[in-house]
Amino acid sequence: MSLSELDLNDFRRQLADGGVIIETGPFTFRITCHLPELADALRLFYGDFPLGKESQVDFHLVVRARRFSLPRSRMAEVFVDGRRLFAPFPFSAAIPNIEWALNWWIYTFAHNYLLIHAGTISRAGQALILSGVPGSGKSTLCAELVAAGWRLLSDELALVEPRTGSLHA
Repeated sequence: MSLSELDLNDFRRQLADGGVIIETGPFTFRITCHLPELADALRLFYGDFPLGKESQVDFHLVVRARRFSLPRSRMAEVFVDGRRLFAPFPFSAAIPNIEWALNWWIYTFAHNYLLIHAGTISRAGQALILSGVPGSGKSTLCAELVAAGWRLLSDELALVEPRTGSLHA
């Protein structure tokens, strides 16, 4: 079952009340979000991902409103396994901060893979790894290829299984 198959009200309730478990490639994480206004964006971005099981959870990501934030400058924080990773940010930057937290966890703990800073796309069962220095146009090229019918796997990193050469984006 994918995240988008959850009833919207059930998704919102689970998200705030213990979290939703999502499989992303070889990793499974639980996301808990106490910001109801982010539920629709999370569902949009992660709707196609399968729901995971409690026994599969690799890490827990929590997004919540920052305490003591002024009413006009609503700020949020993201935590991974209880550790705040970044300075508080405006609500409007929540999705990028969630993505950065996911990437941080992978960079920090996925040592059984070869990690490549690269865009990865696929079509017809084949994948391309587009590596390059920051600012070289990897994300732009990925966007153009997606517009031409390719599937975006990641515009940030590729994980290669050293024993098999399998790609996980």
